[in-house]
Amino acid sequence: MYVNGFRLELFGQSQIVLVSQRLQRAIGLDLCHEVIEDGGDIVIGEYDHDTDEYKRVVIHEKLESDDHNNPAVVILPDGRIMAVYTMHTNEAYVYYRVTKNPEDISEWNDEQFYLCQSVTPEDTNVYYATYPSVFMVHDDCGIIGNDVIYMGWRGVHWKPTFAKFSMPDEEGKCET
Repeated sequence: MYVNGFRLELFGQSQIVLVSQRLQRAIGLDLCHEVIEDGGDIVIGEYDHDTDEYKRVVIHEKLESDDHNNPAVVILPDGRIMAVYTMHTNEAYVYYRVTKNPEDISEWNDEQFYLCQSVTPEDTNVYYATYPSVFMVHDDCGIIGNDVIYMGWRGVHWKPTFAKFSMPDEEGKCET
């Protein structure tokens, strides 16, 4: 599907997320969404309904020209935005980037990656990844010790595969 000249991805976790309730009250509904352009650029966009302005930032140039490579996006508890993306089963990496500032897509920390390798004793192979998703688990009850991020993708034996990460630090890096 094309919107304003950009292809919106419908195969993976295509989404539009509310950036913040504060922004909704202050300037109207402010949305962040993701696209993959024909040249393979991974793009994060933001639309302000009050001003009718659309901002876009390329977070990875020429990853791969494939409409399956849309990023998954999550808003972190501190307001920063995290984008997770992969190639379409052409390599064994899940990439991610985190904005430097809350509710602002203009500046991003350096790209990080996770090597998709099975860690079971009987299988330590590397598997290609595609169709990423990302979600947070909040530790409201003090059971797990802190908030964590789970990244998921189609990976090991073409099945849903997940890895648990810490919340990103100031440089946008997560621990596994």
